[in-house]
Amino acid sequence: PCTPQQPGQPPPRQPVQPPPPPPPAPPPGTPVPPPDPIRINTGGAAVKDTDGNQWAADSGFDRGLQGAGGTIVVGQQSTEIYKSEHFTFDPTMTFNKQVPNGKYTVRLHFAEAGAQGDPAANAPGARVFNIDMEGQVLNNLDVVQEAGGVHKALVKSLDVEVKDGGMTIKFTRVKGNPMVSGIELLPIGAHTQSFATAGEPCPPAGGQPGQPQPGQPDNGDVSTEYVPPTEDNCGGKYTAQIAGTSLKKNFGDPKCDFSKEKLMTLVKKLDPPNADAWFNKIVPCESSYDPNHVNAGKYWGLFQMDPSTPPGQAPPAPGINGPSDRGDVNWQLQAKNAVDYLKNHDKGDIKKNWECARK
Repeated sequence: PCTPQQPGQPPPRQPVQPPPPPPPAPPPGTPVPPPDPIRINTGGAAVKDTDGNQWAADSGFDRGLQGAGGTIVVGQQSTEIYKSEHFTFDPTMTFNKQVPNGKYTVRLHFAEAGAQGDPAANAPGARVFNIDMEGQVLNNLDVVQEAGGVHKALVKSLDVEVKDGGMTIKFTRVKGNPMVSGIELLPIGAHTQSFATAGEPCPPAGGQPGQPQPGQPDNGDVSTEYVPPTEDNCGGKYTAQIAGTSLKKNFGDPKCDFSKEKLMTLVKKLDPPNADAWFNKIVPCESSYDPNHVNAGKYWGLFQMDPSTPPGQAPPAPGINGPSDRGDVNWQLQAKNAVDYLKNHDKGDIKKNWECARK
């Protein structure tokens, strides 16, 4: 029967029923049905290949960045898999995926995107790395050498056995930056339940799945909006640089958020064909990755461009050769200005505008 309710009184509170407990997990070693194949489009979004197989979006790495690949012509696999890559500037990066114990064929997909106008970066030996898959090792993998050039797909396959409930694949630098465009985990035969719940991604050490970890770059968009100079030396990082300029302020990194990986993410977004030249040739040559670098009071920032007169004015104050000829601004805008300047001069020939690109 219902409880009579007086006018103006709230309805009586109903007891909250606790949710039913989840069913107990089977004990370790219990036979389980073969898991579904796992396919991950590393560095990119979820896609479906030409055979109708679904590939999940990039996940499972402890570090690194998502990068754009190139247009790859292959036979049976969708070219979409090779249009992105997951790579790192660090010596190593590790992929983890929680799976039932058992045997798997691991197929790793690679394609060297190549650096426009830089034959040395596209040559065999420019990028070499080792791969360890549950103790099975591929040493000195050179994608350009084995694939026969850039913009060509390469698939490496090994059979491995998982005994601890997780597939671990470690990429280690020999030369250049380790990378991979796609990962397939294809079950072989019977599998058994591990302590982990099958099919869920392993949480990265120190955090929850999908959350950036301490020291791990945020791969989202980087704003190129103007940020005024400050007097913050970023914990002493720029003390000497600030003192050595006429501006006496931190113009290049006013929010203290500069990093090499964020810079590479930005130049890949702004100018994919020249990203490798910007990051690996021009910036280290011009400024040694110092956004507050000033050379003889004439050339400012990562790309050593002109300042406004006087230095440090807010845009649209121009440099000597126009609004995009400005290096005395925050590092994000330095990158945008350099790319914009290139597009409007010498038909975008980076070697004509930056001597460092010719070295």
